[in-house]
Amino acid sequence: MAGELCKVSRCSRALYCFAHHDELWKVITLRDVGGRFSFSSCWKQTFLNSTLGASAPRHLRQRVAGVYSDLLFQPWLCASLRLKPKWLARDNIDRRSGLSPEDFVREYEGPNRPVVIT
Repeated sequence: MAGELCKVSRCSRALYCFAHHDELWKVITLRDVGGRFSFSSCWKQTFLNSTLGASAPRHLRQRVAGVYSDLLFQPWLCASLRLKPKWLARDNIDRRSGLSPEDFVREYEGPNRPVVIT
Protein backbone atom coordinates (compact mmCIF):
# COMPACT_ATOMS: atom_id res chain seq x y z
CA MET A 1 0.00 0.00 0.00
CA ALA A 2 2.87 2.40 0.72
CA GLY A 3 4.16 2.12 -2.84
CA GLU A 4 0.73 2.79 -4.32
CA LEU A 5 0.25 5.78 -2.03
CA CYS A 6 3.56 7.24 -3.21
CA LYS A 7 2.56 6.72 -6.84
CA VAL A 8 -0.87 8.34 -6.45
CA SER A 9 0.74 11.34 -4.75
CA ARG A 10 2.30 12.26 -8.09
CA CYS A 11 -1.06 12.66 -9.87
CA SER A 12 -2.14 16.06 -8.52
CA ARG A 13 -1.51 18.62 -5.80
CA ALA A 14 -4.57 17.48 -3.87
CA LEU A 15 -3.58 13.82 -4.01
CA TYR A 16 -0.05 14.75 -2.95
CA CYS A 17 -1.47 16.42 0.17
CA PHE A 18 -3.83 13.57 1.03
CA ALA A 19 -1.19 10.90 0.32
CA HIS A 20 1.13 12.58 2.82
CA HIS A 21 -1.53 12.74 5.53
CA ASP A 22 0.21 11.57 8.70
CA GLU A 23 -2.70 9.40 9.87
CA LEU A 24 -2.47 7.27 6.71
CA TRP A 25 1.22 6.65 7.31
CA LYS A 26 0.56 5.88 10.95
CA VAL A 27 -1.89 3.12 9.97
CA ILE A 28 0.51 1.75 7.35
CA THR A 29 3.45 1.78 9.78
CA LEU A 30 1.55 0.07 12.58
CA ARG A 31 0.12 -2.53 10.19
CA ASP A 32 3.34 -3.32 8.30
CA VAL A 33 5.98 -2.78 10.97
CA GLY A 34 4.03 -3.52 14.13
CA GLY A 35 5.84 -2.39 17.26
CA ARG A 36 9.33 -2.66 15.76
CA PHE A 37 10.03 1.01 15.12
CA SER A 38 11.43 4.15 16.63
CA PHE A 39 9.35 7.22 15.84
CA SER A 40 11.07 9.77 13.61
CA SER A 41 9.92 13.26 12.62
CA CYS A 42 6.66 12.01 11.07
CA TRP A 43 4.94 8.69 10.40
CA LYS A 44 6.11 8.51 6.79
CA GLN A 45 9.73 8.95 7.86
CA THR A 46 9.17 6.39 10.61
CA PHE A 47 7.90 3.92 7.99
CA LEU A 48 10.84 4.60 5.68
CA ASN A 49 13.41 4.21 8.48
CA SER A 50 11.75 1.02 9.75
CA THR A 51 11.52 -0.69 6.38
CA LEU A 52 14.66 0.59 4.61
CA GLY A 53 16.95 1.10 7.59
CA ALA A 54 20.03 3.27 7.13
CA SER A 55 19.44 3.60 3.39
CA ALA A 56 16.08 5.37 3.91
CA PRO A 57 15.87 8.68 2.09
CA ARG A 58 15.05 11.79 4.11
CA HIS A 59 11.38 12.68 3.63
CA LEU A 60 11.07 16.37 2.80
CA ARG A 61 7.56 17.77 2.67
CA GLN A 62 6.81 20.26 -0.05
CA ARG A 63 4.57 23.28 0.36
CA VAL A 64 1.46 23.10 -1.77
CA ALA A 65 -0.70 26.16 -2.40
CA GLY A 66 -4.38 26.07 -3.23
CA VAL A 67 -5.42 22.88 -1.41
CA TYR A 68 -7.91 23.36 1.42
CA SER A 69 -9.22 20.52 3.55
CA ASP A 70 -10.69 20.31 7.04
CA LEU A 71 -9.33 16.76 7.29
CA LEU A 72 -5.78 17.97 6.75
CA PHE A 73 -6.19 21.19 8.73
CA GLN A 74 -7.62 19.70 11.95
CA PRO A 75 -4.49 17.79 13.10
CA TRP A 76 -2.34 20.86 12.46
CA LEU A 77 -4.74 23.05 14.40
CA CYS A 78 -4.81 20.67 17.37
CA ALA A 79 -1.01 20.41 17.41
CA SER A 80 -0.37 24.14 17.15
CA LEU A 81 -3.21 25.60 19.19
CA ARG A 82 -2.04 27.25 22.40
CA LEU A 83 -3.98 26.16 25.44
CA LYS A 84 -4.72 28.83 27.98
CA PRO A 85 -3.28 27.90 31.39
CA LYS A 86 -6.62 28.58 33.08
CA TRP A 87 -8.19 25.82 30.95
CA LEU A 88 -5.80 23.32 32.51
CA ALA A 89 -5.96 24.62 36.08
CA ARG A 90 -9.50 23.44 36.77
CA ASP A 91 -10.05 19.99 38.22
CA ASN A 92 -13.77 19.36 37.75
CA ILE A 93 -13.87 15.62 37.04
CA ASP A 94 -15.08 13.40 39.86
CA ARG A 95 -12.60 10.91 41.27
CA ARG A 96 -14.24 7.82 42.75
CA SER A 97 -13.18 4.53 44.23
CA GLY A 98 -15.28 1.55 45.28
CA LEU A 99 -17.95 2.40 42.71
CA SER A 100 -20.33 -0.46 41.96
CA PRO A 101 -21.20 -1.15 38.30
CA GLU A 102 -24.81 -0.12 38.95
CA ASP A 103 -23.75 3.19 40.52
CA PHE A 104 -21.34 3.83 37.65
CA VAL A 105 -24.07 3.29 35.06
CA ARG A 106 -26.59 5.44 36.95
CA GLU A 107 -24.27 8.31 37.89
CA TYR A 108 -21.82 8.47 34.97
CA GLU A 109 -22.55 6.27 31.97
CA GLY A 110 -26.24 7.18 31.67
CA PRO A 111 -25.76 10.97 31.90
CA ASN A 112 -22.49 10.69 29.92
CA ARG A 113 -20.40 12.36 32.66
CA PRO A 114 -16.64 11.78 32.91
CA VAL A 115 -15.16 10.11 36.00
CA VAL A 116 -11.70 8.99 37.07
CA ILE A 117 -11.87 5.64 38.83
CA THR A 118 -9.11 5.38 41.41
